[in-house]
Amino acid sequence: MTPAGPMNWIRKLLGVASAEGPSAGAAGDKPALPVGTMLVDVRGAGEFDSGHIEGAVSLPLDRIHVDIARAVPDQKMPLVLYCRSGARSGRACNVLTEMGYDQVTNGGGIGSLALRLNRRITARR
Repeated sequence: MTPAGPMNWIRKLLGVASAEGPSAGAAGDKPALPVGTMLVDVRGAGEFDSGHIEGAVSLPLDRIHVDIARAVPDQKMPLVLYCRSGARSGRACNVLTEMGYDQVTNGGGIGSLALRLNRRITARR
């Protein structure tokens, strides 16, 4: 089954879907997430403050089940989650899927995702 709409594009960008046709993020490209996609950092607040991907919001894994409805009331909104390595974001994806969010992608670790998206890692001042 092939994902439809923006999630197909996101999965190709992140290397999740099979490579059918041209690959997103080829050399020289400056890939951007589709309009309406939210980038979510599931690391702790201190980790987020010390460096996060430009444009991301902080929803720590230990509170995501409590805070997600306020931050993202639309369960159809495409979400790309990340952490340090991809483990916590994988767990967060499972939590959100069980809560009814159906366009959730594990972006993996902060460093590799920032490179794939061609976005800077910035610190909160």
